[in-house]
Amino acid sequence: MGQLVHKCIIESELKTYHSLLDAFFNMHSKCGAKLDARWVFEKIHLKGVLTYNILIAAYAQEECNDSAIEVLEEMQYVNIVPDEGSFVNVLRACHYPELLEKGKVIHTNIVQRGFDSVLTINTALIGMYGKCGRFQDACIAFYHMPKRDIVSCNSAIMACTLHGQNSHAFEIFARMGCDRIKPNATTFASTLTACSSFKEVLLTHTFIIEDGLGLNVFIGTTLVNTYGKCGSCKDAEIVFFGMSEQNVISWNAMIAVYAQHGLGQEALNTFKQMLIENVKPDEITFTSVLAACSHDGLLLEGCLIFSLTIGNNATSPSADHFSCIIDLLGRIGRLDEAENLINALPIEDVTSLYFLALLGSCRYQNDVERGERAAQQAFELDSEIPASYVLLSNLYVHANYDTTISNMGIECTH
Repeated sequence: MGQLVHKCIIESELKTYHSLLDAFFNMHSKCGAKLDARWVFEKIHLKGVLTYNILIAAYAQEECNDSAIEVLEEMQYVNIVPDEGSFVNVLRACHYPELLEKGKVIHTNIVQRGFDSVLTINTALIGMYGKCGRFQDACIAFYHMPKRDIVSCNSAIMACTLHGQNSHAFEIFARMGCDRIKPNATTFASTLTACSSFKEVLLTHTFIIEDGLGLNVFIGTTLVNTYGKCGSCKDAEIVFFGMSEQNVISWNAMIAVYAQHGLGQEALNTFKQMLIENVKPDEITFTSVLAACSHDGLLLEGCLIFSLTIGNNATSPSADHFSCIIDLLGRIGRLDEAENLINALPIEDVTSLYFLALLGSCRYQNDVERGERAAQQAFELDSEIPASYVLLSNLYVHANYDTTISNMGIECTH
């Protein structure tokens, strides 16, 4: 009897020890300490499927994708059978085109082990194929599912929008009603992304109202973006000012809509209101406001906003900010100042974006000579992008200038 009690104590202590190690290992993994997690993993002598799953999840979360796949292979090598969690976690590591072939091998493994009807695994397969550019495979995974839930439907809708298959996205959205799956905020946000007309946005907005979700930050901001994209600045305003709360992303969305519609003064007023309400602007805020100033030719206001980026602790002037100022100067005919600004910058900070902005501005002033110079410099900095050729070609057409773009390696006669 004493020996039995002793054995129970030892087994209890052993289980407690490994439970503590698993918990400690899990903590390190979730905190992003990959090396510590691996060290603790190696200290666990009796590794089970849960221990391997935690390490796979840790690597996938930290985008150490090859390592995550190697851990799955390792556990099978030591005869530990993967479970649902193993495959779900490792498939998240295969969301990159260069890992598609490994993902397909894992898919074969899933089928061989009889996991191909498991809902969470099929949802992970939809995500993997969608992000790896295999839309048809994502559809096959979705439509072959014996049962679907809100997560799998959302994943399928996102795969559709990612590949521009907007009609498929709406088809899945409609099918959710037939399957009695209640949409959530993510569903509506993804469906709104698929909207390409005002009618579609309005219809989706009606569903949102009927579902009683309200205009929270997530849905409200998406609606502002989508109404703006479909040309209805007024509806974007109604949604924005009707939101129960706004964050910096919401304010950025509204300012960007004004910029897209050439409403520079409205963008500036919204920016001022944002500051009054103590919402801290970020890099995107300044880019949108500067773009709005550029489109409206608001030089004084644009320079003032640009000076704020220099004195802002949270951000500093980015390539986009400089491009906006260069474009602004060019649009109002101050091309000398725009070019001088580029030349005054440290050479290591100069990007092709600056010369493309200058080149685009040359079209407004029919300055072919300066445009050719800007195109050449943009090409020298980045010969892979065709924008320098396209913009220079547009300049020639706009200026009724007959020439051949031969000095940059192509033939393009006008």
